[in-house]
Amino acid sequence: MTTSQISQTPLFQFTFEALANDALFDTAVDVLVDLIHETQEIDDNLAVIQEVLPRVLALAPRLQSEDVRDDPEALRGFCRIFVEAGETYRPLILQHAETFFPLVQAIAICARSEELEIVKITFNFWYKLAQSLGKRPSDAFSRPFAEIYKGLVEVIIGHLRFPADEGEMNAQERDDFRSFRHTMGDTLKDCCYVLGSTECLKRSFELIQGALQTAAAPGAEAARTWQAIEAPLFSLRSMGAEVDPNDNDAVPLIMSLMPSLPAHPKVQYAAILVIGRYTEWIDQHPEHLEFCLQYVSKGFESSDKEVAAASAQSMRYLCKDCKQVRRRLAGLGAACC
Repeated sequence: MTTSQISQTPLFQFTFEALANDALFDTAVDVLVDLIHETQEIDDNLAVIQEVLPRVLALAPRLQSEDVRDDPEALRGFCRIFVEAGETYRPLILQHAETFFPLVQAIAICARSEELEIVKITFNFWYKLAQSLGKRPSDAFSRPFAEIYKGLVEVIIGHLRFPADEGEMNAQERDDFRSFRHTMGDTLKDCCYVLGSTECLKRSFELIQGALQTAAAPGAEAARTWQAIEAPLFSLRSMGAEVDPNDNDAVPLIMSLMPSLPAHPKVQYAAILVIGRYTEWIDQHPEHLEFCLQYVSKGFESSDKEVAAASAQSMRYLCKDCKQVRRRLAGLGAACC
């Protein structure tokens, strides 16, 4: 039976109604995801899509209802429906944004979930949409999408934070979270593709600056504030590949914060790796080289093995990419690495 035929049967409407039935919910989600996927030949299925879209959009308020927010499996199911619709109807989102943009807004709600496995469902959509939007000029059409990606930058950085009970995580949980952080970093690159790296880097700078002010406030506990500093530092490392080595707007601001960073080992580790990621920029801005060398070298004195390893890695990149470092070593008759 074709999708067109299904849409003309009572089963079509019943499937949407079945989402309200706990016993039928998972099956209904699977059916709707498959049905939407089968309409990917858009020109051949416009009539069906016109039936599907309003019913899917009518589900959007459920994403923020208390019963769904408190039920990860229910939220996962609704997010699967919206993401499938977003990916399948992406050409229509671009052609008819006034009608299909609510799909993007619904997926943005999904990305804000505290359940990272649900957040992960949205990543492919953000990548594909970014690839399409990045080819378009910046105009009135693009502004609503730019606002979505601006919000996504902050959402992803929030998800990058180590949990408050990080010290209680076992080795597997810690490895899984670290791996997932790198996946989230790819979505930050998608944001750079749409917004430009300068805007994304400046948002990370603002978050670090705000966290430093909070940490300096009377009564602040370093143990509770380092996560808010470390997460945007990690984001800077993730977005490093998108940065223009000649940037004079965002990266100097970031470098100006480095001396103010606390001595917490995870902050130090993240900051040292940021320096190692921005060595091509440092080569074009040698006025920052002395501090960067000192900061990285200080990491070798740390009792934390990860900090020392980060220093070794970043020093290698400084030697490789910075002409002045190579000249100094040559003058000493040394060889780098």
